Amino acid sequence: MEKRLVRYGNSLVLVIDKSICRLLGIGLETCLELTSDGERIIIEPKGLACAKRGLRGASLKSRRIAVQRTFNELVEEGLIEDGWFARLSPMRVIGYRAAINRPGQVADARTMMTMDRLDVCHEAIELGMTWEQAVEAALAEIPEPDGVSAGRPR
Repeated sequence: MEKRLVRYGNSLVLVIDKSICRLLGIGLETCLELTSDGERIIIEPKGLACAKRGLRGASLKSRRIAVQRTFNELVEEGLIEDGWFARLSPMRVIGYRAAINRPGQVADARTMMTMDRLDVCHEAIELGMTWEQAVEAALAEIPEPDGVSAGRPR
């Protein structure tokens, strides 16, 4: 496939076709690693950990907006149930929903951990993982912070 660079402001952009993105499982939030062997440009997806770093560095207000959207998508897809949610968070679904819907309030460690884990789940599902695999990926990537314990059976 032959491509040309496109000018975007003061930069040059390589537009990646949707079919290639689907094939590689990449999207807008996917981190890509750009390397060269001296003759070729090599672009590779970096994986879930990199993809989530950008959102975790965002402002709390931006994160709440993104997380509400993620949470609502997961609820609409029927993927959020109390049993599965209990594995991801020490909070109940209704408590978490209330926590992310309070603009201006500082999020506690439990809420932030749950936000991060749901972000990882959503990304994993978009990459084709099952809900169970997504939960395992989230638990492996986002450990419980010090002082936060589930307090609920897992």
